[in-house]
Formats: sequence, structure tokens, C-alpha cells
Amino acid sequence: MARSRDASQERWIDRFRVLETLGESARDGLYVAHDGVLDRRVMVRTLTHQALGDAEARDDLMRAARAVSRFRHPHSAAIFEAGPWDEGLYLVCEYIEGETLDALLARGRLPLDRALALMREIVDALAAAHEQGIVHGSLQPANITVGADGHARVTGLGLALPEGSEQAAGHQTQTRHYLAREQLCGGPPTVAADVFSLGALFYELLAGRRAFSGDADRDAPGEMEADVPEPPSKHTGEGDERLDAIALRALRPDPHERYASAQALREAFLAVTEGRETEAGDPGDFILRRIRRKPDFPGISAHIREITQCSGDSQQRSVAELSNAVLKDYATTQKLLRLANSPFYSNFGGNIRTVSRAVVLLGFEQVRTAALGLVLLENLKGGSQSARLMQAMVQTLFSAMLARTLARQLGGVESEQAFVCALFHDIGRMLALYYLPEEADEIQIRQTQGVSEGSAARQVLGLSYEALARAVLEDWNFPREIVQAVERAPEGTLPAVRDPDQRLHRIVTLASEMAGRIIHQDPAEQDLALAELRRRYKASLDVEATGMRRAIQGGREHLEQFLSVVKLPREGQEHLRQLRRNLGVGETAQGGDVPDEEALLDANGGLAADGPGSGAASPAEQAAALMESLTDMLDAMVEGFELNPLVQATLENIYQVLGLRRAMLMLADRERRTLVAHTAFGHEAESLSGRLRLSLSGSGNVLSLAMTQRKDMVISDSSDPAISRYIPAEFRDALDARSFLLLPLGVRERCVGLLYLELAPGSTELDPLVLRALKSVRNQLALAICEARS
Repeated sequence: MARSRDASQERWIDRFRVLETLGESARDGLYVAHDGVLDRRVMVRTLTHQALGDAEARDDLMRAARAVSRFRHPHSAAIFEAGPWDEGLYLVCEYIEGETLDALLARGRLPLDRALALMREIVDALAAAHEQGIVHGSLQPANITVGADGHARVTGLGLALPEGSEQAAGHQTQTRHYLAREQLCGGPPTVAADVFSLGALFYELLAGRRAFSGDADRDAPGEMEADVPEPPSKHTGEGDERLDAIALRALRPDPHERYASAQALREAFLAVTEGRETEAGDPGDFILRRIRRKPDFPGISAHIREITQCSGDSQQRSVAELSNAVLKDYATTQKLLRLANSPFYSNFGGNIRTVSRAVVLLGFEQVRTAALGLVLLENLKGGSQSARLMQAMVQTLFSAMLARTLARQLGGVESEQAFVCALFHDIGRMLALYYLPEEADEIQIRQTQGVSEGSAARQVLGLSYEALARAVLEDWNFPREIVQAVERAPEGTLPAVRDPDQRLHRIVTLASEMAGRIIHQDPAEQDLALAELRRRYKASLDVEATGMRRAIQGGREHLEQFLSVVKLPREGQEHLRQLRRNLGVGETAQGGDVPDEEALLDANGGLAADGPGSGAASPAEQAAALMESLTDMLDAMVEGFELNPLVQATLENIYQVLGLRRAMLMLADRERRTLVAHTAFGHEAESLSGRLRLSLSGSGNVLSLAMTQRKDMVISDSSDPAISRYIPAEFRDALDARSFLLLPLGVRERCVGLLYLELAPGSTELDPLVLRALKSVRNQLALAICEARS
């Protein structure tokens, strides 16, 4: 149970302030809590000594928690940390907004397609966990959360309570319908037991009822051995015998007769479901599977998905997540910094040197939308359809600039939202040009024969470009309003809009149609074409001729500003020149030779072309860049300041300037017993920030020396036997670094944490000039943290 700390009756578990009690007993508790150090909402599960049993069982659970905390999967909820507590142990897990699967099933059986989609995500997570030696041990609908995005997340992975504990016995009563016979008879959690639980879960998703639905006081092991569940389709009157067979095999009493692993069950499941989709003629999934097999698509998808999933709800977490997502691609990072310092956004005099600072100065959505555009432009180029792809890219960019300008002019929607909707409005056609060039050729041939683009695409691909775009954007986890924006507007005069979503859609389609008319029609016919568009959109948006001209002028200027920084490939130059001619604009420098994409940023722009870790900058240049960071901190602290943005920008600058493998700020908890990773950049930053905890107990190791004696530690080779004995095992297991620095953050007698700076492979030390500048930055950062906390 959570304890009150003071008269205000606030309830705390270690550093976590309880916001809501979801369940509580003498043995355990489940709470929604606020992490004050990392400013985020989390789930905290407490287990009392009574629930845990003996010390060995408690140690087993801690080891399991550490293993799971390193496991990452899009359909598994993360465990951030685990630690001892006065009354037992606590586990801190990711907080997921949504509804548990048992609550969904309580309202009735799910449609088959929905059930299969959820099962696919659940079995994907379990298969990945099993590959890393992690078992669930108590999989059931209550341990599946379906988020607001409709995707399933497995919770409680690897944290089954030790057998023989009092809580474990009570736990069985709740989960007996999903536990294998050998577990109910006292056996430990195993892969085979998880397979059984998957079978029970799959059966319930298919049938809308449990496979073993006896009362809690029935002899469940005997029931499982004596009773063979009827095929799920017998209960529903519909279904597939092959799906029935998968569920029933997973539910066999003998573990050796089940699937050998969750991966084996997954393969059987995919063999049936993908075959069903093909037989049912679901062309969207078939085409998407073809695109997914292209070598570069998984990487592009992962990058875009990571950017779209960054949330702006929490200032600290959003800046860190977005910065790390962008920093993973050097070309995108460099172009984004150039763009942030260009007139496209605003002129900050070249003072934006980090992605974190760009987020603070320009805004979260502005940086996220720019990053999405840059990822798209950086990756969708080249190939056999390069010329047509570049024509589509120029039209898309101009359309996005028009949408941005129209949204500001007409109001009612966010301009950055309109920008990104327009940017992905035509993504279906661009993906077909890039990944399916032969099909794109055939669609074009049919268009020359008088077939409309939509009909030609459906004849060749089996679906329209809009349907392909929807499938891809949903796979990339784009929000609903962006997915809906790919639709073309209906023919004819459009009625008044009903709501903000429809207004956004109309602005995007108007921008797309304006861009198409301007690029593809003779300039002499533009006035008539634009007048027709004004009549078509009169009731929806009431855009006047002067407003349309201002939007075109603003869109063109924004495009020029954008492309002065983000150069088009050579194949796109002629299409850009054609756009300029159609707009009656002369040539600019952009129309000439394209500078080398690896050119240096301007004097104030940031890194050298080789990127982090290249060592291209001299020690004097590195020291100067660090001192500029110090100046930024001093300027920010003149008046009231927010700590988290300052920390983000400072740490990111250190990471980039020094070309580090990792840079991490670690703060001590209230009792000075543990260091918690507050912010991280670089390798595996997402799995470290907010999750890594290092004990400060003991003495004579590098952490305790750094914190208690406030000694700067410069470790050139941690494998040296003379050094390695001073490095704690948990530190080595979590970070496994050869060369690193530990710089304590102390003001007067108070030490609040330390900077962990891991050098890139091949680097063993920093130049003394750089080290002096770094310590100055460290000292100011420590002062900022203490001032913000006072």
C-alpha cells in the first residue's frame, strides 16, 4: 500500500506520487502515479513481503524485471524500473491510455477481422519476448490493453509471481481459465504454458466465450484433461476450420503436443490469415506486404513511425523523444537545423544549433512536421521512375506550402497540421512510383487511353492510390485526421463544412487541386481553372480571388525558402523550373547546379559534414561550441526559466559537438540511494531515459567516488584490470562502455547527479582545452538544476 508522507495526505511510493488507486490489498497494489523527476504519468505495482515470499523469490522477480526492462516491442508495455520499498518491492511500468481486452470482450464478441488483428499483435509480442528468453506466465485479457489507436499492448510481461506465494495462489483464481494445466498443478511459467495461454486467448477472441468457462471452484486441471473444447466456429456459426485448429492445438493438455513456441504459433497463424486475405481479395494488405519486402521500406517506416509517435503532451519527454528520433538520421538532422535557421520559419540569426533548441524556439509541431517532410524527401528519390517521382514531389511540396498558407489565411485549423496532411495527401501515388514502378507504368498507359487515374489504379493494383495511402499511414500510426485527408474531394460544387476535420480536409484538397492546375495546365488557362476552383469551394471555404492569389504568392515564397535549404535532386530541377515558369517567376540560384548534400552547414549551423563522432572539428572549435552552449544557459537563466528545455538543449549540444556515443544526465533520487537516467541522447537512448537506475550503495566504486567525493572520473579503458574492479556490475551490464567520463553535478555541499559521457569507439580521451570548456558547461548546468529546484 502507498504511504502518506505529510499532513497533506499525498501518497507516495518512493519518488512516485499516487494519482489514482486502481486496486489495493494487504498483499499488493496497482496505482496510476506521477514521476516527479521525469514529469510523466506511470503505472506502479507494489508487492508486499507477504506476496513475494522468501528472499530468493524476491531476487528472482527483480532479475525478471531487469530483463524485461531491456525488452522493447511496439505491442508490449515497457517496464521502466523496479526497486525495493519499505513494504516490499515496486515495479514502474508504462502508462497506456486505453481499455483492457477483458472490458472489450465483456461487451460482446469482436468482429473476426478485429479479433485477428489484435491476435496478430499479441502473438508478435510474445514471440519476440520468447526469443529473448522472457515468458509472461499469466497472459489473460486483463493483461492486454487496447490503446486509443486501436493497437494491443501486452502488460505484465515476465512478472509472474513466484509459485507458492500467497498472492500467487490468489492470482491463479483470477487467471485459471487461461493457465496451462501444469501451471495450475504448481509448475513454473514456461514457453509451453504461454502457448497454452495464447490458445485460450485466441479461442475467446474467435468464439466470444472462454474455452474453459467453469466456476472458480471447479477442478480446472481435471476439466482441461477431460473436456475438449468445441471448435470456436461451432459457437459462432462462422469462421475458419484452420483458425479453429490453431487455437485447439495450442490448448492441448500435453505441453509436447502444443506448438513448440509462440513463434511457431505465429507462423501457423500468419500462414492462415495471410492466405485468407489473399483468397478474400484484400488487395490493400497484399500490396502493402509487397512494399514492406523492399529493403529500405522497414527503415523508412521505423523512422517515420518513431516521429509520429512522439507526444507533445509532456514537455520533457516530447523534446527528448523527438530530438532522438531526428538525430538517428544525420542528413535529416543537418537539413532540419539549416531549415530552422532559415527564413522558412523565422530568423534566429543562426543561433539554433540543436534539435532540442529548435523544438523550444519553433514549437513541437513545427519541428515534427518539418522532420516528416525531410524524411520523405530524403528517402523517396531515385529509381526507374525518378523523373515522375520528382514531379510528384514538387507538386506535393508546393501543395503543402499552399495548405500551410491557406490555413493561416482562412483560419479554423492549425497551419502545421494542414502542412503535414497535404504533404502525405498523395503518398499513395509516390509509393507506387518508387516501389512498384512497373505497375505505375501500366497505370499511366491506361490513363493515356482515357481511363481515370482512380480506375486505372484499381484495375492494376486492385485499389486506388487513396486506399494505398490509408493503409500505409495507418501502418505508420498517423492520427485519424491525417489518414482521412488522403481522400479526394467529391466531384462538383462542395457544400458547407460540418466540422473542423472536414474544414481541414477541404483546405488540403483545395491546395492539392490548385497545385495540380498550376503545374500541369498552360499558364494562359490558369485564371479560368482557378476561377472554377473558387466556384467549386465557395460554400466550403469562401476563398476569394485576392485570397487565392495571396496564398499562391505565400506558398511560392515558402517553397523557395524551403528548397534554398533542402535541395532537390537533379531530376527535380526541371519540374521546379516548370513550376516557376507557370507562376511567371524567373530563375534563381536553386535552378542551377545543386550543391553537394554533404556540404558544411553555414558558420552558425552546427556540425561538420561527417557528423557526430567524425572528429572533423578541431579542439578549439569544439571548445568554442561548448562555450556558446554556456552562453545560451546564462542568457536563459537571467530571468525565470524552464529547466527541462535547457537540459535538453545543453545535453544534445554536448552529444553533437563531442561526437559522443552516448550522453546522459543522471539525477539522484530523494534519498540519494539511486541515480536515475533523466535525459539521454545517442545509442539506445529510448531504453535508458527514465528507465536506467544505478545504485549508489557501497563504496570504492566509480559512481560512489564521483557522487560522494565529487571527483571527475575520466575512464580511458574500463577493461583494464586495474580499473574494472571499481566499476559496478550493474553499470557494466547496462552500459558496457570502454571509454567514458563521469562528471558530478555539485553546488557547494550538494551533489544532485552526474553527467555520463561515453566516447565514440576509437576515442579514449578529450583534449584538455575541450575538457575545461566541458567542465564549465557542467558547472553551469549544476547551478541551473539547483536553482530550478530551490
